[in-house]
Amino acid sequence: MRFVPIEHIKENSILGDTIYSVDGVLLANEGIKLTARLLNKIKENQIFTLYITDEHSNSKINRLIHPNLRNKAMLIIKEIFLAAGYRDANGQLKSKSIYEYMSSLNSIVDEILLELSSKKNIPLEYIDIKSVENYLYMSSLNCGILGALIAMDMDYNYEMTKNIFLAGIFHDIGMALIPPDIFQKKTEFTTEEKMMIINPQDFH
Repeated sequence: MRFVPIEHIKENSILGDTIYSVDGVLLANEGIKLTARLLNKIKENQIFTLYITDEHSNSKINRLIHPNLRNKAMLIIKEIFLAAGYRDANGQLKSKSIYEYMSSLNSIVDEILLELSSKKNIPLEYIDIKSVENYLYMSSLNCGILGALIAMDMDYNYEMTKNIFLAGIFHDIGMALIPPDIFQKKTEFTTEEKMMIINPQDFH
């Protein structure tokens, strides 16, 4: 497989990795031919790079965790961050409790750690496919995974490894406090907006 910007992918190329929509719905399975319609749908979901399999690269890339498991974890993290950053109809921050999500998060982290424990000696060569909208949640998950891999390599016990995983997930939860119009802004930030991103807790 090789990782290719979507603008360089031709019709009927073979998808090398399963992909999901911004809502976590399956978009296309690994091995499917990419039609013009499907490529447009992928772009609509703000996914701009894909794995493809072709004559230039038909080797398999070892995944640390299954795409479906990664997607499930991302959706739980997304729910947590959206609850923490919930705003009312007037745009005022009214954070909700994240406690109700913690049981699901703990369960999915246990699943991931079980899968990682059987693959900890596999070279880290996989780049996960992120949509722009879900980048923060997937990035937080990746931080947790990388932290856990380091902890495993250092022979930390399970509890410590899990805590490091959770710390990686939550390290950027303050970003959820930033108003969406600023967080998703595509033009240059003002000085105040930059300060809000650096220290979001100071603006609420």
